[in-house]
Amino acid sequence: VLQTHVGRSVGTGWVDGFSSLQGVCGFIVTRSAPFVVVAVVALAACQAALPNMPVSPEIVRKNIHNWNGRDVVIEGWLGECKGYGCHIFETLNDAKLAAKGNSESKKWRQAYDRSIGIDSTLNFDELARPLQFQKVQISGRLSDQCRGLFKGCTDRVADILPSGIGLASDYKKEN
Repeated sequence: VLQTHVGRSVGTGWVDGFSSLQGVCGFIVTRSAPFVVVAVVALAACQAALPNMPVSPEIVRKNIHNWNGRDVVIEGWLGECKGYGCHIFETLNDAKLAAKGNSESKKWRQAYDRSIGIDSTLNFDELARPLQFQKVQISGRLSDQCRGLFKGCTDRVADILPSGIGLASDYKKEN
């Protein structure tokens, strides 16, 4: 312990004037707390708010990265659901065009580009079969694992992991 000329003890302290690591940490926490709060709020705002449900396949496509992992209800036209493919389309014409299966056609590829791929679950295809080419609502959790740079799915595209499906007209009757 060093003695000052006034007779009071002074700790050796750190170069910056703090007498301990606790003092440094306390200073950092109290001085940076407002910035941490602002950063947390800003990060929370990055996750886009969901609009009223249901949403169209077009709206989902535009927001799939922002809504990744979120639960949504999509309303659109169900195409064929079997084997390696099941999609919900913006229009009935797109659903029918995709079902024709002419993968060499530019219009066929564009129809699929405007669709949302539905993941395979235990019995989803069985539930969906009688609803093919009808306007439906599908509830489920979004995933962007097949969308974006250096991403893609070769078999069944999994833009939404479905948890339910029904005719859109049935949902409208309830509300």
